[in-house]
Amino acid sequence: MVAQLDARNTASARLATAVGIRPKAHMRQDRWNKGEWTGTLVVGMPAEDRGAP
Repeated sequence: MVAQLDARNTASARLATAVGIRPKAHMRQDRWNKGEWTGTLVVGMPAEDRGAP
């Protein structure tokens, strides 16, 4: 499982960490959004950590 978050959204990053999803990459200033460059935080959880078969 992988998700991408706006790096400025610290609440979402804290929630992801709280449920066991870990940061995998931080792409700095990779996207133009509402008149400014923003970063993307990529988070994920391996299948074995989810209890998936």
